[in-house]
Amino acid sequence: MSKLLFFVYSEDPETRSAASQAARATGRVEFVSEISDLVALQEILATAQIDGLYVDLSERSEELLELLESLPSPRPALILGGSNQAPPVLLRAMRLQPLDFLVEPTAAALAPHLESIASSAVARNPRRKDHRSVLAVAGSKGGVGTTFVACELASSLQQLGHRVVVVDLNLRLGDAALYFDLKPPYTLADVAKKGMALDKTFLNTAIATHLCGVRVLSGPSEVQDIGMIGANHVERALELLREDFEWIVLDLPYAWDDICLRALNLVDQILLVTHTDVPALKHTKQQLELLERFGAPADQVRVIVNRFDRSGTLTAKELSEFLEREPDLLIPADDAVASQCVNLGKLLRDVGRGGRIEEAIHQLADLSCQWVLGEAAKPRERLSLLSRMRQYVKRN
Repeated sequence: MSKLLFFVYSEDPETRSAASQAARATGRVEFVSEISDLVALQEILATAQIDGLYVDLSERSEELLELLESLPSPRPALILGGSNQAPPVLLRAMRLQPLDFLVEPTAAALAPHLESIASSAVARNPRRKDHRSVLAVAGSKGGVGTTFVACELASSLQQLGHRVVVVDLNLRLGDAALYFDLKPPYTLADVAKKGMALDKTFLNTAIATHLCGVRVLSGPSEVQDIGMIGANHVERALELLREDFEWIVLDLPYAWDDICLRALNLVDQILLVTHTDVPALKHTKQQLELLERFGAPADQVRVIVNRFDRSGTLTAKELSEFLEREPDLLIPADDAVASQCVNLGKLLRDVGRGGRIEEAIHQLADLSCQWVLGEAAKPRERLSLLSRMRQYVKRN
């Protein structure tokens, strides 16, 4: 059965801690996040895929119930609780059809509900068992935004309801964990130390989890550890990751080594990220020629132009003529938003929601699903104009 992303909301630190510890003690969750701020809860419910949610209604019950009532269907599985047991509060709470109302969220009380949520997780989201796909994201040169595209693509795929992990194969200069503002206790170097004895138990321990649900297997934190990582270690890790994740996003360096070349043999799609300057386009063309010599099918190689400025020196037509193929996607330039993401460890959903870059990234996620799944790909539900206006007002 699936393990869960479980969130706990309470303004009382003791209640938050008790509920989180109780959830972890059940053994049914892989990630528990504690939330104490109502605005933060609103943001998370608007962007993250949550399996289960415990909400303490002791304080600000009216606002909390209004927020929960406004959630679109299907809602996360709800477990409510708290000391406020006034009849009007209980009546509104029961109309939300929570799994239970727990004054004290103990492990014994939570366990059967988390078991039920885990058992039905696949039924609620049948795409979890549909496929196991690997996307390689590689830059034409340094500075084109490869990690930005890889991590935001992972976030967008996760918003579609998939389980997603990013594997940082830029062993010397990898920043995937930094982009998600994570400090993993273990890295690929620790995975390599296990050799072929690596199992899912340790691999799950080595993977860090972002608040949005995306998991990250980080590259080595020490330069001296790079040499111990071999292609066979990466292949073993990918083999195990395929058992638990629908999408594995590989963040590759622009200079391909043996590890990258072996990994490219295992991928379903290769996304080449480039820029509109001539050196980047020249390297992209060389990468395309190299992949063709390696026998990579043409329909598995895509060109993504990042930071495309329509007022720049090169037009989309000139890009196509230079590359001798149409770019598969143009991600517009917005340096102010992109720099906030990179420098603050924030995702577009946090600083650029509804903007041009996020829309392009969502399009890339949708296209990736189409490229891999074909007709089985489910289109993303687009927000109405009113919904986008409400998000803008709430954000500002």
